[in-house]
Amino acid sequence: MPTELYISSDDLDASGQITFDRPLHFEWMRVQSAIIPTTYYNIPESTFIWNDGSSHTYTFPAGNYSATTLAATLQAAMQNVSAQYVCAYSSTTGKMTVSHTIFLFTLTWGAFTTLRRAMGFSEDVTSSLQSHTSPYVCVLGYDYLYISSDIPLLRPHLRPLSSLASEQSMIAQIPVNVNTFSVINWENLSQDIFTHRVDVKGKNTFRFVLVSRGGVAVDLNGASWSFRLQLWGPEEGRG
Repeated sequence: MPTELYISSDDLDASGQITFDRPLHFEWMRVQSAIIPTTYYNIPESTFIWNDGSSHTYTFPAGNYSATTLAATLQAAMQNVSAQYVCAYSSTTGKMTVSHTIFLFTLTWGAFTTLRRAMGFSEDVTSSLQSHTSPYVCVLGYDYLYISSDIPLLRPHLRPLSSLASEQSMIAQIPVNVNTFSVINWENLSQDIFTHRVDVKGKNTFRFVLVSRGGVAVDLNGASWSFRLQLWGPEEGRG
């Protein structure tokens, strides 16, 4: 029989670390379930920069935005620089357009991928143009949340989402299938999904963080989340 651990964010320190009373030894692990309140904002505090010959920075306040209110917030910020800036969301195409009647400008998000994705862009816009329309539809919020760990995975089940180091250690992918300010009750019904081959010998301190794609920690605004982790040693096999 596997050892089963119930881990709550209340037991983790600010960096996500937890220390158990005794060293653990295991060769397999599986995330069995998770309870996560959707109390996060779909846009965290984020910096947006545009350059029209001069560099301008606006810090989006954290909050829950629709694509329409996101466009309106951005337009108000840019019109503080020039009233000819327009930011519009199309409900027909699902895309966002930022334009100016005269100025050529670029758009930069840097590491703030949540805001960039919400505006329908996948990368910084380095070409100076009068108008930029997002190549993709605006996606606000998360399709999935992930549990990331510092446990080295010898044979991970969840293939890394990218080459980013922050995405190499995700041990579970949890669909967000409830509304905002609700609770995800996720149960892993498979014996194979999110089962990972590891090699842990005599370690009692581990790190677990709830993240979005890109490995960015998700702020639940003070709410607690938890998950159950099953562990097997070499003599127990994999159940």
